Amino acid sequence: MLLLLAAFLILFMMAMTLFDAGVAANDKMKVQVAADSASFSHSVVKSRSMNMISYANIIKRMFYSYLATYVNAWVAILAQLAIDAGDCFKLIPNPAACLRFFGGLPMVIMEGIEMIENIPTLMFDSGASKKELVALDIYQRYMFSITPWWAWIEGTSRAMGNGAMVSGSWPPPPSTIMSIRDGITSAAGGVDWALGSGFLDILPSLSQNTDTLPLARRDHQKLWTYKMAPFEFSGTKGAIISGLEYCAEYAYSMEQIIIGAQTIAQSESLSSSFDRRWKAIFVGASLFPAMGCAAAGFAYHDSGYLDMRINESTFEDRNAWLQSTSNVHLAYKPRAGRMDDGADRKKFGIINHEGQRGALYDNSGYFALSRGEIVYKQPIEQLTTGVFSFASSIPLVSNRLGLNDNPDMWSPRWKAKNRPVVLPGESLGSSVQGPDIGLNTMVNDMIAYLILGSVVGIFDDNFGAGAAMDDLFYLLRIGSTFNPGNMEGIVK
Repeated sequence: MLLLLAAFLILFMMAMTLFDAGVAANDKMKVQVAADSASFSHSVVKSRSMNMISYANIIKRMFYSYLATYVNAWVAILAQLAIDAGDCFKLIPNPAACLRFFGGLPMVIMEGIEMIENIPTLMFDSGASKKELVALDIYQRYMFSITPWWAWIEGTSRAMGNGAMVSGSWPPPPSTIMSIRDGITSAAGGVDWALGSGFLDILPSLSQNTDTLPLARRDHQKLWTYKMAPFEFSGTKGAIISGLEYCAEYAYSMEQIIIGAQTIAQSESLSSSFDRRWKAIFVGASLFPAMGCAAAGFAYHDSGYLDMRINESTFEDRNAWLQSTSNVHLAYKPRAGRMDDGADRKKFGIINHEGQRGALYDNSGYFALSRGEIVYKQPIEQLTTGVFSFASSIPLVSNRLGLNDNPDMWSPRWKAKNRPVVLPGESLGSSVQGPDIGLNTMVNDMIAYLILGSVVGIFDDNFGAGAAMDDLFYLLRIGSTFNPGNMEGIVK
């Protein structure tokens, strides 16, 4: 009987605990789910954009490969014809060379006619190839520009759909607000550098981070950077260096191998000996495709044929990579009146007449943080083990077959996942004032978006203007306590 009574007492205590904390626990769980779904959805959009830009890179290189292969094949035919002509039209002609020359001459004539017909298509603005390349480049720039706002809208809408009144992401998407922020901080930094003043220290802790994909077109990649106090000077690679790099990566690529094999297989045979010789020269020209690359680069130089690739600065260290591929979402769920004497505040044990509600107890809503990131995954992990382990250890082979773990924009393998907000040894970058970014810097960066998004939440039954202001002040106070030294304490 005593055991039965003890069991009933335990159940009663559990029921009372659930009753007392039910609303608060439900709010906390809902707002955390909202933040998790927001950060994951944000990363899903960004990974989808990375994959679509990768597909466009591949199609761009196919057009580049068609022209380079065509030129290499034409060079191989002319080279073999010149060799046979020199061996035939001499003092003592070589009958076999003459046979190859006159057997291959019809092929050269037909290829010449076809080349004249194809030049407008391949090289001039009216050609279909250049139009396709221009369209692909515009598509990539469009995806690059729209993704931060697309991801922000997707993330915030998912958060609201899962119970949050408002949600904001960090880094925030680019906008006029961010331009004004960056202009103010840059101007203050310039004045401090020139006069030795401390205007930056007066401003709230801010960063100059905005959400973006970690990409840039190859010719827009920075070649050098020089920093002088608040100013930064840099130079890009430009068309020539980028074209040489692009050609070097194009050699032995899957696009070159496939189109080269297709060219050899579909070539018409007019003379078996001539075919064997020009195809051997063609393979050699493809292994060192300088002429084909030069022709393709000249024809497509103004068509945006170069690939979008990962910014090299993101590979400087682990933190740089993490900062460029992740996002943090803050979700908020209001509960106006929670701290009233007749509501949950009474359950928290604040004794009337002996305790006085101060600013610390004014918050009534709940906040939650969550972080998502985009990751580059192997399609089949077994490709790097067993019989493939040797191939994956050879840089040239592993790069061409996609067996390496290094992320690139030639394979649509980008995925999304949630992760802890900060782990030991990680940082979120530096604020304009100098110290590493803490929660207060993140809140200051996204506060304009939170206020803007809260306009939708005024129709929430649990929303109250006074309670919302109290919650905002509470968030700012809490943000100041999570400095870079203890940010790793936030695991969700």
